Amino acid sequence: MKVGIATGASIVVASALVGAGVTLAIGPILAVVIVGVVAAMALSVIDEQYGITERVIAGLAEISEAAQSYTERVKDNLHDKTNDVITSIIDYVIEASQRAAVDFTRH
Repeated sequence: MKVGIATGASIVVASALVGAGVTLAIGPILAVVIVGVVAAMALSVIDEQYGITERVIAGLAEISEAAQSYTERVKDNLHDKTNDVITSIIDYVIEASQRAAVDFTRH
């Protein structure tokens, strides 16, 4: 995340320099390097102070655990429904067989 922000800041500064008419090739390139390094260092300090990386990792872990829990519940529910359907089919076959046997013995 920090790399993406630093890269974005570097691109903005380089674009601004080119837009301002700085046409020397070294100008925008130097600006990208300087802004990228400064932005990366600043973001590292901010990250250390507020623990952003740890919070993001904890949030992602929580989302992963919730998704896994949801998947398990869906799987269990599907097994329960499948068992209900199979039980219903077996009950129907048994009842139909009993009726057929009774009808056969009557005729």
